[in-house]
Amino acid sequence: MIGIEYLKLEDITMMFRTLEISPVCGAGLVNSAVNRPRSSAFGEDAHATISLKPTFNSRPRIPSSAG
Repeated sequence: MIGIEYLKLEDITMMFRTLEISPVCGAGLVNSAVNRPRSSAFGEDAHATISLKPTFNSRPRIPSSAG
């Protein structure tokens, strides 16, 4: 299995500085968004595949009640 390389807060901060922009929200929220894809639960990866991992601008997924 190939390891996943996640962005770090420093990467995002450097992007903001390079683009000469500031985040729309506070640094704490940016940090939370950056670290969200690497979250785990009960010692397991919280997201089974890369496609299920949240992106920097994604919204929480709401399961459908169809079935």
